[in-house]
Amino acid sequence: MDSLFESKVEAFCRSTSDIVGSEYFRTRKLEFELLRMLARSFASNRFTNVLELGCGIGFKALLMSQYVAHIDAVDIDTAYHGFKSSKKSSDIARAAFENIGIKNIDIFSTDYAKFLNEHVNTYELIYSDYLLEHIPNITELCRYMYLGLVPGGKMLHIVPNTHDALIQFSKENLQPFLVAMARVMKGYFNSAFGSLRRRPKRMFNGVFVPITHSEFIHDYAQQFEVYRIENYLFPMIEAGFEIVQILPLREHSCAIFAQKPAMR
Repeated sequence: MDSLFESKVEAFCRSTSDIVGSEYFRTRKLEFELLRMLARSFASNRFTNVLELGCGIGFKALLMSQYVAHIDAVDIDTAYHGFKSSKKSSDIARAAFENIGIKNIDIFSTDYAKFLNEHVNTYELIYSDYLLEHIPNITELCRYMYLGLVPGGKMLHIVPNTHDALIQFSKENLQPFLVAMARVMKGYFNSAFGSLRRRPKRMFNGVFVPITHSEFIHDYAQQFEVYRIENYLFPMIEAGFEIVQILPLREHSCAIFAQKPAMR
């Protein structure tokens, strides 16, 4: 990373740190560097046209932008409850990129399937970072991603695994009792008076159950089903993709590399 680009990354982090916290950037940056180290053959590709789905505030798109010619970055058309802002993530990203002079990233806020259906045979790479666990119908999205890629196009998806669900469950039950109960009561309040219906809870046997990470489920037992690796892989295979590599990345996540056949 050259000094000029590094200064742009630092400026981006300063302008958005109040939304996600400074540790977010450190973790995501090291994760990106680790991915490039472990997947050197993939990282050596010089892609011309890339699509990131679920771009959030655009930090991973920013890091990738130094290695590719152009990126279309898409996110949902509503504010994300995981960020400390009532603004749409795409609006935050667009303003931050304009502020630091990034010219090769275009930001869109729309439905992912709709966008892909309008960009058939367009991209050499489709990338997502902790997105697929938020998608209720991965099978449908995989079909649209297949359409959006050029023949021989590649996919890279970073996804959580079942370790993540176990870690969150353990943390919820290993914290002090009063802290756990306070979280439960806050969850009841938010579900009663706020827009977020998912909440942590305490079972009759005394076990604390964390909030589901995936918005479309309400039973934490289902979170393990969502995080199973085959929940991501099988829809890709059914859509026609070839699975190239599954790469352990962090304790709770892995990277899935897939490819659309060059000739179909």
